[in-house]
Amino acid sequence: MLLAFDTALFGLLNGRARSAVLDVVLPLFSDAWLLWVGAVLFLGGYAWYCRRNYGEALWRVIVLVMLLGLSVGVADMSCNVIKDEVGRYRPFQTVAGTHFFTPDRQWTVVDEPSYAPGSIGGSFPSSHAATSMAVALVVSLLFRRSNPWIFALPLFVGWSRIYVGKHFPVDVVGGWCVGMLSVLVVWWGCHLLFIRFFNRRNT
Repeated sequence: MLLAFDTALFGLLNGRARSAVLDVVLPLFSDAWLLWVGAVLFLGGYAWYCRRNYGEALWRVIVLVMLLGLSVGVADMSCNVIKDEVGRYRPFQTVAGTHFFTPDRQWTVVDEPSYAPGSIGGSFPSSHAATSMAVALVVSLLFRRSNPWIFALPLFVGWSRIYVGKHFPVDVVGGWCVGMLSVLVVWWGCHLLFIRFFNRRNT
């Protein structure tokens, strides 16, 4: 039943809920290099804004960069391990009628499922969804007064991955969960190291 609902929801988001504007805008949220450049610029500006308006200290920006690197790395590696174990095909490989944004940046409609293993890895979970959620959660944890709109990033990235035919909705939700768990693990691990470091210095 879950898989049937997953496929039906994919058909809605990928097939029926489309427009010429979304065909241009949403693929940008799946473009890896553009996301990285955008994330760096956004986080840099966001950190500056928080420091100027809320008095956040510079060390928070440094910790932000460190935690982002660790959290994104853990999320990405975890997704790769899970993908290899699950081995789920992607929508453009399995669902006829999928609107697929090809690597050469062209839209096409899949006539027949190929079920051919691709060079881009499995479908579950979505690494893009995981890493974008990790970024949003780290920012929200470090900047407690940060705007909740930061979570629009993983929402748009997840929507984009479905829209371009790369992932099913369950893949995106799974990616969000991996991203959140990765941040919690990194946060907890850094907290323990921080406590042990200062305990040793005080003994």
